[in-house]
Amino acid sequence: MPEHSTELPADQSAGHLIGRYVVRRRLGAGGFARVYCAWDPDLEIEVAIKIPKPQLADDAEALERFRREATTAARLRHPNVVTVLTVGRLEEPFDGAPAGTPFLVMDFLPEALSGRLAATPVLPEPEWLRIGEEVARGLAYAHAQGVVHRDVKPDNILFGRHGEAVVTDFGIARAVSERLAPTSRSIVVGTPEYFSPEQARGLPLDGRTDVYALGVTLYRMAVGALPFEGDDWYAIMRQHVEDAPRPPRELNPAITPAAEQVILRTLAKRPEDRFQTAAELAASLAAVAHPSHGLAMGDGATVDLGLSPISPVSGRPRLVQRSRRRTVALVAGVIVVAAVAGVSAAVALARRDQLTPAPAVDRVTLDTAPVTAPPPAPVDSAPSQVQLPESLPKAVPTVARGGLRVSAPPEARVYVDTRFVAFGSWQADTLTAGRHEVRAVLSGATDCASATKSTVVTVARRESKSVHLAPAPCGSLGLAVTPLPATYKLSDDGDRVLYEGSLPLARPLTLPEGDYHLVVTARYCAAYDDHVHVQSGGTQTLPIKLICTG
Repeated sequence: MPEHSTELPADQSAGHLIGRYVVRRRLGAGGFARVYCAWDPDLEIEVAIKIPKPQLADDAEALERFRREATTAARLRHPNVVTVLTVGRLEEPFDGAPAGTPFLVMDFLPEALSGRLAATPVLPEPEWLRIGEEVARGLAYAHAQGVVHRDVKPDNILFGRHGEAVVTDFGIARAVSERLAPTSRSIVVGTPEYFSPEQARGLPLDGRTDVYALGVTLYRMAVGALPFEGDDWYAIMRQHVEDAPRPPRELNPAITPAAEQVILRTLAKRPEDRFQTAAELAASLAAVAHPSHGLAMGDGATVDLGLSPISPVSGRPRLVQRSRRRTVALVAGVIVVAAVAGVSAAVALARRDQLTPAPAVDRVTLDTAPVTAPPPAPVDSAPSQVQLPESLPKAVPTVARGGLRVSAPPEARVYVDTRFVAFGSWQADTLTAGRHEVRAVLSGATDCASATKSTVVTVARRESKSVHLAPAPCGSLGLAVTPLPATYKLSDDGDRVLYEGSLPLARPLTLPEGDYHLVVTARYCAAYDDHVHVQSGGTQTLPIKLICTG
């Protein structure tokens, strides 16, 4: 049995080495892995490192699943898919995980769509159309490589340095060509709010299940609410199978009819009624965003929107089967609800239930027959890996909103109410009215007070406010004084004393870039009295030789 290390509090992982990477902080944890922010000294960039949780160290199957995740993600190279940089194994125990535990290193992208939606529940139509198109293109590439994501949702959509949408966490994806080993149970993975009907029913999946999940995400961005909600996973999955979503324009009249039709087509109950590929969906989103550009794809193909079969006036269909009882069964041998975090937060939901296969569904019609949930079967997996919340999140209610625009240096990270939202400038026209803390932080300046600027702004309903934050970078100043002992006093241009004390210094002084007044004195020596300039980005050592008598 491997020797486990001691788990560290979340704020004490900083400074540890994983290979050449210097850990800066723990970002969060998902169903079976933790994610850390680290520094790559060779490339001089921040990276994200994912490591299986310590309790899985003795679970060979779980570690093999993690290894498959790494290899699946590593072969996907696309601007809208997160890049896995390397895969390795721990050389020594770290944060409870024993030596030999596999880990993967990927791009560090701190902003997730879930965080953006928490700050601005309803996104402007041009923005969510662009995000949807970029995600669809990333999924189209993955599908072409034989990989279905199976858990597309805001937590798994990140934003790159230039604002592009990037799909992450193919941890529960499987190659389409892969087949599960013979077993008495099948496995359904995903998050209930984003399940496709066939996913909820335990049927074979293809890329169209990701199209549906992206449709749920589009709905969430466009109206600020999920199409289906419920107090438990079964209630939500039943709605995915049976109920039509409320037309988005009823909740947000600002949505254009064409955009609404795209959303509704992605949410069609039958896969054959949806966009047949993610590439088709991407082209349709682009066509709605830029009508004059047509529907041309990068490879020369064109796509007809073909939206007439899915319409708000077509009733609210329910899938029913031709049988005497006319009921619908949700089928899955085992339900495993897993939500693994990308670079911002992560929550795990898991449950296994024994269900029986249902006859094929052969038509769509209205039906009011009740749906009875089958009794749960005994769970034979480890209890620590099986969690089911008492209730699931409700849809976002309609609230008063206003606008906020934040400007900061391009390299500064902007936070709104502790959530990272962008580098440099950021704006939102649908921010929840009320008090909000806004903060701009320069990276790599943990000891520099001026590298963080914050303020609190109150946004009223239908009001738009602007905030400018100007964090300043810091440099370090060392003093090499002879003879010793000596004393020093450092003041700003207004003669406000910032530092004073005895020399030598225990460590260099961290100061915002600028000019300062320095006085150094020693017994029997003439005082050194001059102005010094501190530059950001490094440490400068000032040699001072005092003129002394005796």
